Amino acid sequence: MKNLVLTLLFTLFFLKNQAQTSGNVSVSLTFSSVARISIASSGSSTLTLGSPSTAGSSITTTVSDETKWLNFTSAVANGVSRRIEASVSAGTVPSGLQLRVGLNAAVGGGGTLGTLVATVASPVTLGTAATVLNNITGAYTGVGVGNGFKLTYTVNVSNYGLLRSGTNVVQITYTLIDN
Repeated sequence: MKNLVLTLLFTLFFLKNQAQTSGNVSVSLTFSSVARISIASSGSSTLTLGSPSTAGSSITTTVSDETKWLNFTSAVANGVSRRIEASVSAGTVPSGLQLRVGLNAAVGGGGTLGTLVATVASPVTLGTAATVLNNITGAYTGVGVGNGFKLTYTVNVSNYGLLRSGTNVVQITYTLIDN
């Protein structure tokens, strides 16, 4: 009986010491910077200025387009943020007109989606690069129409004396860049 008790005690002591051992391993986690941007569309954009119904009236400038959505994914290093700029990269806005863009509040996504600079209530005029969204860090908007930021394009008459009839096609480029 004494041998049995001693055997049990040694076994318990051995198991207790075995349960307290541990091991370590180093794991290196690497994550690269990510900057992806796209425009999701539910159709082409055509902004047509309306003719007045009465002589002497101004041209209708209440035309707008809301068929495009701005989608992006961003991952940045510590202390870095990004912005999105919009610019006319091909074609020319006709003299006497202003092409403007405003962003609606984000739908979907996650992370730090940034601060709106160009809103629907206060759009920016397109021409040279204009910041439309700022202070983006790690974020994603979701993919396709109905996700991200709905873009609202409007056209305004800035100088009636310069207006000429015709059709002009412009290309707008959105760029996601580090601040």
